[in-house]
Amino acid sequence: MQRSVSLIVGSVVLVAAIACPVFGKEYSLKSLKAEVDAAESAAMLRAVFQDYLEHAVDIDVARASQDQWRFLDEPGVRAFAESLYQANADSGRWIYLRGRMASAPLEQIEIGRRLVAMHPEVPWGFRLIVGAYDQYLFADTGEQATRNALAAELPNDLWCFHELAALQPTLPLAGLALFDYHVYRGAWDSAQALFDVARAAGGSWAGENKALLLAAGQGRYDEVLGKVSAGIDTMIAHGAVDPQRRDETIRRHYDGVLRDAKAYDELVRYLAALPGAATDPGVLYDLACYSALAGRSDEAFAHLEGAVEAGWNALDHTQGDPDLASLRGMPRWEALIARLSQAASAVPEGEGVAGAIGDTLSTPAPDWALADVRGDTVRLADLKGSVVVLDFFATWCGPCRMALPVLSRYVHEAKPEGARVYSIDVWEKPFAKAEMLWESEGLGMTLLKGTDDLGTKYGFDGIPFICVVDKAGQIRAKFAGYSDGIDTEIGEVVDRLLEE
Repeated sequence: MQRSVSLIVGSVVLVAAIACPVFGKEYSLKSLKAEVDAAESAAMLRAVFQDYLEHAVDIDVARASQDQWRFLDEPGVRAFAESLYQANADSGRWIYLRGRMASAPLEQIEIGRRLVAMHPEVPWGFRLIVGAYDQYLFADTGEQATRNALAAELPNDLWCFHELAALQPTLPLAGLALFDYHVYRGAWDSAQALFDVARAAGGSWAGENKALLLAAGQGRYDEVLGKVSAGIDTMIAHGAVDPQRRDETIRRHYDGVLRDAKAYDELVRYLAALPGAATDPGVLYDLACYSALAGRSDEAFAHLEGAVEAGWNALDHTQGDPDLASLRGMPRWEALIARLSQAASAVPEGEGVAGAIGDTLSTPAPDWALADVRGDTVRLADLKGSVVVLDFFATWCGPCRMALPVLSRYVHEAKPEGARVYSIDVWEKPFAKAEMLWESEGLGMTLLKGTDDLGTKYGFDGIPFICVVDKAGQIRAKFAGYSDGIDTEIGEVVDRLLEE
């Protein structure tokens, strides 16, 4: 059964056809969280998301349900949104929610334009249009061809930025997107003026990170470095950063701010002045990237050649690095890749593993008994005689999500007989989130429901944390975090332990 309801958006009304909600049921962000946390299976969790997406009158509650579902099962929520859109093709609500699932930014913009034409008095079409530019063009993400197409369309839609700010002046996206637009075109004074107004009004987006970006864009590099250093020292004082990694952490954060400001010349100057820069392969590689981004190809090639000479051998990373896109196709590129390929093939088997693992050891693996998705119990003690890879992860963890498909590819394509791979969900609830992700992506690892004490038992305070247990139940290698090629490195460890 369908009925027409009025969605109150600020001071305007959007008429949308939606299904009747369950009589007397609360549809709020609080109740959504409670029902998600209580879900005991992927099927139950999917039912919660469907219910809230279809029935919540508050569009922000529907958005929240859509976002959570999309994070775990994008094909599922896309199909559901499409089916309801097809059944309600003139509904502003479903045009908007369907537009949020667009597969490409230009498609999202076209859907937004259609919604604006139908309902110019409400913000949802404008949000689709402005969000697409902010996420892809201003953030410099996606394919270059797509960004070029967006840049060509932008003049036609600039009025939408101002209209959104007028319709929803307190919406963070409204002010942030205008700020990002000024940064995108290098209009730092305009960005500063907008930032000052937003900060005085308590705007949530006008924080210290944006202040640092403005300082970098305006060439106040000493100020940026001083504030970054002070912030890292504060984190050290609170135990959040290892004091021995102070300089490395400062460099990483300073690099990030200057990169966002496209201050490539200053980055080159800063990195080149670091102690040991001339012989550090990582620093030389970064110098090559920033030189390439600054448009100085000869300088970039010189740094790349120096990096290879100093020991840089990350062939796949180099070939796929978008920072070096301007160098590809040049005569020196193929010669450089040939040298790099030779350097990579010259690395003795296992040498790269030690560097990535950080620790090669032999210590008893703490025992556990954990439930799989069927509710059956798996015990580590029962796995002796096999080489066991344990991947501790959570669905909300970005590096974990990067590692999962890589590990799955290893399981499907390269895992030898005698090896087992388990992914153990920790530090989140409900377990149904992980179960839904496994169903959606077809991941090959055996999924287990972790317990709160595993971090203490295994000595990790960050994820992903991966360890390899030998046939006798001893931890022989561990990986903290995610890095390119981790599947190859794990495979080499597993192969060696199977031969013992």
